[in-house]
Amino acid sequence: MFKNLFPLFFFVLLSLFSFYITSVMIDSIKHLDPIMHDIENNKLLYEVPAIDANIDEEKIVPGISGFKINIDKSYQIMKKYGKFDDNLLVIEEVSPNLSLNNYYDKYISFGNSRSNNVSLIFKIENANYLEEIVEILHEKGVTGTFFVDDIFLKNNQDMIKLLYLNNQKIEYLSHNSENLSSSINEINQVLKSYVNQSLSYCYSDNLNNDLLKACASKKLHTIIPSVNTDKFPYYELKDKIQNGSIISLENNAQIVEELKYIINYIRQNNYKIVSLEKLLKE
Repeated sequence: MFKNLFPLFFFVLLSLFSFYITSVMIDSIKHLDPIMHDIENNKLLYEVPAIDANIDEEKIVPGISGFKINIDKSYQIMKKYGKFDDNLLVIEEVSPNLSLNNYYDKYISFGNSRSNNVSLIFKIENANYLEEIVEILHEKGVTGTFFVDDIFLKNNQDMIKLLYLNNQKIEYLSHNSENLSSSINEINQVLKSYVNQSLSYCYSDNLNNDLLKACASKKLHTIIPSVNTDKFPYYELKDKIQNGSIISLENNAQIVEELKYIINYIRQNNYKIVSLEKLLKE
């Protein structure tokens, strides 16, 4: 029986060896090709290493994705044209090894400081002045993030639709530490059915381990704003804003009066206002 199997075994072994030798020869020939030579010589000009997220005790700052050249795909494309062309390089994104997406049990107060992006978030207690705020944001071309609780969501679906239709983001605000998990589930279900959006973030004014744990269990990041404002938001943020700031505003008469000036001030100081999602994207 074993004698009959030996020729088959030898044939399989020989086939594998032949395949390996052929692969090595093709790879060697490829690396002698001037096109491949040019790709390898130029790759460092286009590759950017990823930067890991920074963890400081209970808080985390997002990292930054890098870029690398897919050498084989770039070669295959250029080989068809018979020459090196940097416009045909296939560049792929490289995620940080230490990524925000692996840590839901840490608070986020800043985006990465290497970017001049900042984000406006709104802590919504009621429907007062919401239409005026949305109108100003729309006029200025700004996407904000509005944190609301489940009670507000159920009682103000017209406001939720207004936010959604004006490209504003809606996220989770908690007012008590009881039934957090069911509250998150409820607001998520309503958002999905009403405006086809899922939650990504929770809001907290300070360290709240119950909220952090509940949000982490749902794979939601918990935000503690880096700049809080109250009665005089324009003056309160002026000396605090920096790269990566998450600026918390409330829906009141003062913010309606000052919001245009706040947006103008931020832009005049060379900051770019982006959505919270974009600010925290690695």
